Amino acid sequence: MRTTKKEREKNAREFYQMFMNGNYCQAAIVVNRIKRSTINRCQFLTVKSSLAYMENPVMIAESIMGISGCFYELLSFLKFSEQQKNYFDDDFNNWLEKNYNFKIIYKDGLVFMLGKCNRKV
Repeated sequence: MRTTKKEREKNAREFYQMFMNGNYCQAAIVVNRIKRSTINRCQFLTVKSSLAYMENPVMIAESIMGISGCFYELLSFLKFSEQQKNYFDDDFNNWLEKNYNFKIIYKDGLVFMLGKCNRKV
């Protein structure tokens, strides 16, 4: 599944808006790792709707830099930030909560569960 950067940006913005404005407090991002002989890629897939029963997943980020690169692309699509933290930084989750109004509440390498925070951005 390949999508252009423009499509990924549109998908990411729609996903974020539905997540922030919807009634549900959690959303899931699935990590899809594609191993090739030349370049390995990492993709973030999710469903844009809160009622995800018959919809196809959409790609919201892609990178050859792994999960860290996918988070960088996803967050840069959502809003401009003068300083963006790296996924592997100790205070990444606190920074996410402060700047994007969500945090990672569960992660296992294949799935990231995001939870909305109560404070407004």
